[in-house]
Amino acid sequence: MVIKDFKPLSVRLDLDGETKQLDKAWMITISNHPYFGGGMKINPEASIQPHTFSVLVVENITKWKLLLFFISVYGGKHMKLKEVSHFQVSSLAIDSETPIQFQTDGQIGVCKSCLVRKETESRKIFGAFTKLTS
Repeated sequence: MVIKDFKPLSVRLDLDGETKQLDKAWMITISNHPYFGGGMKINPEASIQPHTFSVLVVENITKWKLLLFFISVYGGKHMKLKEVSHFQVSSLAIDSETPIQFQTDGQIGVCKSCLVRKETESRKIFGAFTKLTS
């Protein structure tokens, strides 16, 4: 999607039970790591935490300032822009009346509603396995 054709979305976020209405959302990024491919430091405050993940929101930004946003991402300086918000949460619900395009680890899709939760329990692997030795 080209920036000139993109129309900001109206979405409702539920961040750990706190509701936030966004009328002109350009980007919502959920991550547990600061970088996107190619060294873009999209979410410098993100880290692999056992109970939370990081949410970065870009809203009410002009198309020209969005270009500045993308240029400043490599150094993490975009976090100083007033149009950028950051949240640390364990649960996030996103609702929209219009379809939202998303990408998860290279897989793309469309949804109007989604729920993302941080698992609090360790994953258990059942079955036979072989211990690797060096």
